[in-house]
Amino acid sequence: MAEEPQETKEEGGGEAQGPAKSKLSIKTLILIGLPLVLLQVAVAYFIVSKVIEPKLPETKPVPEDKKTEEAKAVSGDDLSDYVTYPLADVIVNPAETGGQRYLNVSIDIYVNLLYKDLFKDLEPEIRSVIIERISQKRMDELDDYKDQQILRGEIKDDLNAVIKKYFAKKFPDLEIPRVVFSKYIIQ
Repeated sequence: MAEEPQETKEEGGGEAQGPAKSKLSIKTLILIGLPLVLLQVAVAYFIVSKVIEPKLPETKPVPEDKKTEEAKAVSGDDLSDYVTYPLADVIVNPAETGGQRYLNVSIDIYVNLLYKDLFKDLEPEIRSVIIERISQKRMDELDDYKDQQILRGEIKDDLNAVIKKYFAKKFPDLEIPRVVFSKYIIQ
């Protein structure tokens, strides 16, 4: 025997009950809900502008002094007193490559005009610093533009540290403000 659908009957009337109708129509929601939402926005704006904002501390721009201007000049913003010292074809096997991969890089080092003729004496030391820094890097630390920016900064810092440590008498005021790659080939 197949089951037949049964009609639901109300207790008093005995009529079939249809689908339940929503007591709130869209018109009622718009007429009541929209003004309530607008009222909430107005109250929130009032609270933020009159209560919370006055309690926030004021932020004032920091005035630049002479020290920050000198730091900018040293950091590489003004390179008019510098020349580039080219260091061509430094070839290095990066870490964890087993000699199967290499990086061929040519570097231009910014040097103060006062030391441009004397700087050639440092080339073996500079090559050594660059090779040491790159050979510590894995391939995934060398293949991206951001990685190249990081590597340039590290090489610059390493060169400045070596100059200050070993060559302070010969180059008392020498500081390298910038290092750039003129060739960067990964194989």
